[in-house]
Amino acid sequence: MKSYIETLVRWAAPQAGGLPKRPANFITTVETGKLVLQGAQPLIEQPPAPAPSKWWSKDARISKTTEELELMIREAVKAVPGCEAFVGVVIERVTPKSRLDANWEIRGIRFGGMDRQIAREALTPIVQRMQGEFRLPERLIKSLSTRPTSPDQG
Repeated sequence: MKSYIETLVRWAAPQAGGLPKRPANFITTVETGKLVLQGAQPLIEQPPAPAPSKWWSKDARISKTTEELELMIREAVKAVPGCEAFVGVVIERVTPKSRLDANWEIRGIRFGGMDRQIAREALTPIVQRMQGEFRLPERLIKSLSTRPTSPDQG
């Protein structure tokens, strides 16, 4: 198959007064029929470059389980002065509305014997920071065929 440039030259040659002369330092190879510079080193065949990674599919947030997040939040709130009696939180998985939204939120707060307003003021920035840093791992869906059957269900 002729290349686009060769076709263009052959089309334009009769209109310009003939084919252009080939430069002296080029030869035509037998294998491919293409012009090659004389005395030039052959090209080294390199493996194709790996496909660029998709930047939009990366999530820089660290995957943590619900129990790990609850423990981290509890320890962070207890470190705040006046919140030593804080008991903990309950985390719930949610469906994010956009790619950058968190896939978890606080479902409940266990205040213990402390003032609720102080606990909420300490908890709010901690949760906002952790929602940007951590995510819950994707749920593993088990198929029905992998469930063990009981002996009486034949």
